[in-house]
Amino acid sequence: RTSSAGRGRGVAGMASAARRLVEAMSVRALTGACTAAGAAVVGCAVAIRQQTHRNHPVFAAACDQLKHSEVVHQLLGGGEVSTRGAVGGYSDIMGGTAVLRIPLSSSSCSGIVYARVEAEAEWVGKPSEAEDPTPPEHRVHSRWLLRHLEVQPPDLSASPVVLYSIPAKSSPSPWAPSREPSSLPETVRNLLPNLHTMLRDSDTHSFVLTLAIAIAANAGAFAYLHRRARGLERASQVMEMLRLPLNDRAVALRTDAMRIAEQVVEHEQLQPVRDGAMYGWQTQDEMFVIAPVISPNVAHDLLLGARRSCDKKWELTHVSLTNQEETRRVLTGGELASVDNLGAAQMAVMHMIAAAKSLPLKAPLANSTPSPDGLPHGQRKRRK
Repeated sequence: RTSSAGRGRGVAGMASAARRLVEAMSVRALTGACTAAGAAVVGCAVAIRQQTHRNHPVFAAACDQLKHSEVVHQLLGGGEVSTRGAVGGYSDIMGGTAVLRIPLSSSSCSGIVYARVEAEAEWVGKPSEAEDPTPPEHRVHSRWLLRHLEVQPPDLSASPVVLYSIPAKSSPSPWAPSREPSSLPETVRNLLPNLHTMLRDSDTHSFVLTLAIAIAANAGAFAYLHRRARGLERASQVMEMLRLPLNDRAVALRTDAMRIAEQVVEHEQLQPVRDGAMYGWQTQDEMFVIAPVISPNVAHDLLLGARRSCDKKWELTHVSLTNQEETRRVLTGGELASVDNLGAAQMAVMHMIAAAKSLPLKAPLANSTPSPDGLPHGQRKRRK
């Protein structure tokens, strides 16, 4: 139980830290961070894809044949053949087919030609596959047979030079590189999958839709948290303008109001917040106050109004509780959203208290005064 509770607190702490980070981050900073993260993910995926192609046995076998081919040396004008650059294509271990598009260059030729190699796993097309398919763990380690190898001359209008070709036992995947000319640079074309197939693929459509929904949901959550953070910051600024000096009279009225308000929080004891701050405004004869208080389960804002009677005693005229979100909404509405206007803030507090329904006031508590030990009369601790 202890370990579970500790893990729960750890997760809650991380979630709270993440929320504070998002709330404090600007839109520009978050956009930059998301762009950088997306670019890093795409870059890692491209690097892994290239590494997978180059480590494939089909790539090694094809490169060995291409480097020793007289046709390739003639097309490149002699020199040592290099396969540096982006390798395009796909390899399907479970399907048993692979098609790679390999760049070829040499020191004596400034251009680049591309070779296309098609291969099949040794188990493809065997009669026994229909009745007893090769287990997946065996397919991973199967031998590959090159069945087609061709080289496209630098002149793209010329037909490819076929080094050898044997009939296919299985047609390549639609993800195989297209032989059609493309407006994309050859390097970019090799880094990307077959775009025509990708645009027609239903799985791609589902992925894009899911990604769009996820992005929209995260953007909505960020917008809410960011707006909430700005609202909290602005409400804090307005509250500071309305901060009242603490004195015995204000503390006693707040204590009386808390005892009255406890009847609507299931008789749970209310306590002022740690610094005991009170906000609002007052004249010689009236007082309108917002006092943040807490109960064991939730935080509230205590609204209280008070008036000085003819005999110079202060009496509560209004007591109610509201949630702190409502207080922030009122204190950041209208011109208070962007302008520091003390008069407008004071009027907002007065209208907020006037619009709220007061709890029944208990007269015996209205004029309590603080005792020497800081507690109202009637709540003084008994001394032994």
